[in-house]
Parts: sequence; C-alpha cells; structure tokens
Amino acid sequence: MAWLRCDSILIEDCPTLEWDERSKDWLKTVRAKQRQPLEALPPEHPDHVWQFGGPSGIPYPESPAFPLVTSVVHSVGPLPDHSPPAGASSRFKDAVERFEPGVHQFFPMEVLLEDGTVDKSRWLMHICNRVDAIALEHCADVYEYRPKPDQHPGWYYYRSNFDSRTRIAVRKSMISGKALWYDLRLQRFFLGQELGQFLIENGFRGYDLPCDGLGRSQHVEEV
Repeated sequence: MAWLRCDSILIEDCPTLEWDERSKDWLKTVRAKQRQPLEALPPEHPDHVWQFGGPSGIPYPESPAFPLVTSVVHSVGPLPDHSPPAGASSRFKDAVERFEPGVHQFFPMEVLLEDGTVDKSRWLMHICNRVDAIALEHCADVYEYRPKPDQHPGWYYYRSNFDSRTRIAVRKSMISGKALWYDLRLQRFFLGQELGQFLIENGFRGYDLPCDGLGRSQHVEEV
C-alpha cells in the first residue's frame, strides 16, 4: 500500500514565509528554464506545459550557487518537518534519502526566524519522479476528464472528490522502488508505503505528510 500525500497539521498551522529577492529571481529563472523545452512538446504530450510554473516531478535543470533565503512572517510553534514554504528539515531529507537515495533535489536554505535567529538546517525539496501510475479500473470516484476534446482529444487527466467514497489504486510496476512521486494524470503527490510508515512511526510532523491519528491520510492500493 502507498500513501496519497495529505496533511498531518492543519493548513492554518503552516508557517507563512517570504523569499528574499535573490531567491525569488533564481526560482523564477530556473522554472522558466524548466518550462522552455516542455512548451515545445505537442499539446497532447503529458509533459506539455499548459499553465504557469514548471510541471511537477521533473527535475530543475540547475542548482542555486547560494543558499535560498526566506523569512518567517508568521508561525505557530516550531517549524514542521515539512511544509512547502518552509522546506524540509534535515531529518526529513535523511528519511527520503534512506528510502530513495540520490533521486530528489534538496537545495540548502537559510530561514530567518521571528526571533532574529537563522535556521540553516532546512532544505527546499523538489520531487523528481513523474509517473502515469493510476490504475483507473481499480479506482472508485476517480474519473477521466478531457478539457478540450474537440481540439485536443488526447489531452486528459483524472479528477476525484477525494472523500469517503474515493478509492485510489496505482500500478505497482510503475512505482516500484519509489519513495515519492507525482502522478501526472491525477495531479497529486504520493509516498511509498515504507517512507510513509517510517514518518508516522518516528513522529514526523508536517503539512502533507501522512498521519493515521488525524485520519487525513489515504492508503492507496498497489495492483
């Protein structure tokens, strides 16, 4: 069983942060470089770019030559092990590397905390697995959606209500050995069973990490 990536703290508890100008410029530039070759793909190609921002699960083409700097504008307690604006803690990075070494990108960060101190133990994580793994015939409350069937009949993705009716299944052959991945059809991030269970058993806390206690995470069947 895999995990649909969900939250173990409320969205309201996520810290609010703000990048400095140099970090903003680097992120804007690297995302533009990531987009450029993908914009030239045929519209029905699954990696064709339709919206602003680079497609998830595809590596950035380069690393920054300096630590990315962000400032905490508002937080509730200590920074969690993972939160998109605050990056990942070193122990979260180590957990990912334990189960899938050398695959995902981690860029060093310097986080300016509200008390004036600097946390240099954080990392901006970029997931680098992009797969088409949903086994639609084994799912419930997951359906195919074609935004422009007349113009681009081959362009489609999956939608779901993500409620108590929802059952998601993924093809084991597509996600074997992966700890983290982005499904390009369902447009969601997933965790492998081993990483998800490790995070729960060792008390990791963070937005979009699995947590049995809050009942927010969803197990995903592997077929």
